[in-house]
Amino acid sequence: MKKLTLVSAVLAALLLASTAYAGPPVPEMLDSINIGAGDGLDGGMEWGPVEPDYSGGSYGGIGAGGCRVVYGPPAVDTTRYAYVTLDTQGKGFARHIKLRVLDGIADDSFNIYAQNPGGDWALVYHYDSDPSTTEYWVTHHIYSFPAGKGQGADVYIKIEATGAQWSGFNQYGQLAVDWIEVWGF
Repeated sequence: MKKLTLVSAVLAALLLASTAYAGPPVPEMLDSINIGAGDGLDGGMEWGPVEPDYSGGSYGGIGAGGCRVVYGPPAVDTTRYAYVTLDTQGKGFARHIKLRVLDGIADDSFNIYAQNPGGDWALVYHYDSDPSTTEYWVTHHIYSFPAGKGQGADVYIKIEATGAQWSGFNQYGQLAVDWIEVWGF
């Protein structure tokens, strides 16, 4: 009987110890959208055509079918913003948004808004474009956005180009986006 009690006590202690030292949760990607492919884009008319396929520009060397612009080119759209919905499919709560955006020849400054559980758009990120004329892709990390209690499976994002139109706007548009991901627990 003493052996059974001792074994039970040791097993209980091991179980408690393993629970106490399990460590913090590891973030996982809950959803991603390849903007160039157009998968999951909301209101396709808010996004420009697939680039560089449409204009023939270099777009930081991304290659065919790689991205879309938020603002322009001319006959497509003249709004300064585009939308995307990321679906966590109930796998967890969004805690981190990642997106890859071209900081190009134009003033590619932008704002990111996330829709909070009340339905209002909240500014969660701003980027001031590098004024140089070098084109390079930047991966942005956003941690400060409305998430958690009351958040549903969908994360609604609005991307707004804030820079002034540049001389090549009518051919190339402005603010190219490659992909967007949402990460969480």
